Amino acid sequence: MPPASGSLAKFALIFCLYLSQGIATSFLVLGVPSVLRNRGMPLDLLWVAYLPVVLYSIKFLWAPLADRHWVPSFGRRRTWLVPATLALAASFLLLAQFPPDRALVAAAAAFFLISLSGATMDIATDAYAVELLDPGERGLGNGLQSAGLACGGLIGRGAVLVLIDRFGWTTALTLVAILIPIVAAPGLLRREPPVPGAVARDGVAGVSLRAFFARPETPLTLLLALLTGLCYFLSGPILGPFLVDAGLSLGRVGVIQGVVGTAAGIIGALAAGASVNRLGFKRAYRTIIAAAAVMAILAAAVAASPLRGLVVLALIVAGVNVVTGGIFAVFYANVMNWCAPAQAATDFTAISSVFSLMAVVGGSAAGFLAKHLGYSGHFLAVAAVAVVTVAVIGMAWPRIPAPPTRHP
Repeated sequence: MPPASGSLAKFALIFCLYLSQGIATSFLVLGVPSVLRNRGMPLDLLWVAYLPVVLYSIKFLWAPLADRHWVPSFGRRRTWLVPATLALAASFLLLAQFPPDRALVAAAAAFFLISLSGATMDIATDAYAVELLDPGERGLGNGLQSAGLACGGLIGRGAVLVLIDRFGWTTALTLVAILIPIVAAPGLLRREPPVPGAVARDGVAGVSLRAFFARPETPLTLLLALLTGLCYFLSGPILGPFLVDAGLSLGRVGVIQGVVGTAAGIIGALAAGASVNRLGFKRAYRTIIAAAAVMAILAAAVAASPLRGLVVLALIVAGVNVVTGGIFAVFYANVMNWCAPAQAATDFTAISSVFSLMAVVGGSAAGFLAKHLGYSGHFLAVAAVAVVTVAVIGMAWPRIPAPPTRHP
């Protein structure tokens, strides 16, 4: 199904909102572990860095509020999106005052505030995207979503590390706080269309997590979210520590992850998103996960080899980011089809929370596996998870009917 004629404005809006989110999430998930490793934290203790990200995994607990309550004159999604974005910026301002190696407790509190406001912004943005994009726009739209997050990574896991290295913690984090609402401005300022009458009249009363879990396909969608999240988060977060242990400086790690990783992530996201219209949702999904298995095997070979020059390491970062960017785009294009129209925030968040939980599980397991099996053994474990995921997609797909994709 081709995109509609008004797609360009929608795509620009989606890109800006996810770019803003990507700055915060990439710093939390990918930037902070590199900073802590650079300052001497052991690999098997890096799981501490992922504790605040737990909030992204339980955001389904308050997601139904975003479906039930809003200010009509402000918009169903902007009611939550605007205050969450401003709170996210304020939380970064707070974090800027407390470097974690000097004020650990205060920094931890700021990290949790960033996660809380970022998770709430995520709820509103995801629901906004589900309602904004038509079925024919969801492949490329999620490619641009992933590209926006990848460009946010250029700042959150790239430029911020360089700025911390050269100008210090406070300056770097203050600039992030200023940038987040500026980037998100198109989404914050755009007026939403009125809520469809059927939703406003009948849909809100039935919105609940119970309704989501009552659907027969829910266990399968959650299993796919879990396995896909493992493929994604076992691969990405370990790259920073891998580069540090390969002898690269924090600034060089930031450049490789920020520039090479971001460019590769964008290419992977857009190519995989466009493939949805060509291959269909299922085939595109299986293809990108299979590519992740191949890339993990190549990374394992490089990790086991003494030939780990700058070019080779950059190519590994590029390859991993191509497949992770593609995984994100194709997976969430499918998730949009699994959401009931009246409770898009609830359904999307419930599924994505399982995916986000893998940031904690996968990130922690990655450090543990790298510590005890070596980086080569870790990447082989990623390949095994990807192979299992491909098999589950094939077995589960006929049992996952897509609910109606538009409001009645």
